[in-house]
Amino acid sequence: MKKSKINKKRLCILILGILAFIALIVFLVIKLTTTKIEYVNKKRVLVNKITYVKDYIKKVKNGKVTNLDEKIVFDTLGKKEITISYKNKFGMKKRTSLMLEVIDDIAPTLDAPKKITIVEGDKEDLLKYVEFNDNYDHDVRVKISGDYSQDKAGEYELYFVASDSSGNETKVPFTLEVNAKKQTVVNTNTSAYYVKVNKTLNVAVVYGKDSNGEYTRIIKTFLVSTGENTPVGVWTTTDRYETLSLVGGVWGHYTLRIINAIWFHSVPYYSKPADGHWNDLEYEEFNKLGTTASLGCVRLSTADAKWIYDNLPWHTQVEIYESNSLPEGVVKPAGVKIDVNSENRGWDPTDPDPANPWNL
Repeated sequence: MKKSKINKKRLCILILGILAFIALIVFLVIKLTTTKIEYVNKKRVLVNKITYVKDYIKKVKNGKVTNLDEKIVFDTLGKKEITISYKNKFGMKKRTSLMLEVIDDIAPTLDAPKKITIVEGDKEDLLKYVEFNDNYDHDVRVKISGDYSQDKAGEYELYFVASDSSGNETKVPFTLEVNAKKQTVVNTNTSAYYVKVNKTLNVAVVYGKDSNGEYTRIIKTFLVSTGENTPVGVWTTTDRYETLSLVGGVWGHYTLRIINAIWFHSVPYYSKPADGHWNDLEYEEFNKLGTTASLGCVRLSTADAKWIYDNLPWHTQVEIYESNSLPEGVVKPAGVKIDVNSENRGWDPTDPDPANPWNL
């Protein structure tokens, strides 16, 4: 009886030993055959960036990742889980995942003029001169930073500021020049002419009165350049300046205000002449006369701008309209073009200045 108990004890020990050995073998097999994926230390990724699964895999042990070339597009901010597909050592298909944070750390781009010039009392939207873009946000917030008044003459050092939803910000400095309003004696002959500007075809016609006192006589026809911001309506001319600083740091010659910041003026010049000779013309803009090219003003050749400046009295009505046809009897002028390779290209060919080389 005693011998039987000893045999049973030995048998139990043997069984336990076998089970422990089997467990060890299973543990070692699992450990040695489990697929282990080591990831690149990259937890944050830029929005709208295109990457591939392989960009996040550093090393794979006991298996193979099967979707290494799968494209991943990060088009929204926040957490994004990417799927890693793999086969283990025995060819079994499995999946795991990696959590990433999609961020936006790129500030908006902001293109703005260095200087904006208006006349005292103008209520102009200064933000219309700004162009901006962002790598993610469609609705970028743009504002003006600094104190200024459009009703008080002076120079104001300000900033255009663009910011996106992630707090990225771009600041661009600019100068707002508010010119004092010029006091001019009103010409009582306010109805000598009536001007019609076809914004679509970029032609301006000056009408005079006929024997019935109606504006039917064609006095002058001009080739002009208007812009998307040229306002449609009937306006009355006021101030005039022989020289005026324009948006973008350029200069206009022979200027006549139509309404607010909308003027008749020559094609812009890059600089104001110190010697009185206007020979720094934006010649490429001159060649655009007859097309939509301005920021809103009505551009003319220098000779035509001078005629407007010299002949249109205060309170002349200017009608700006849109139409694909011209009134009866009106023909669009052919205009002249500047050879951009000519040494004379800085001069307006129509400028009556005796020093104009085009006239020599």
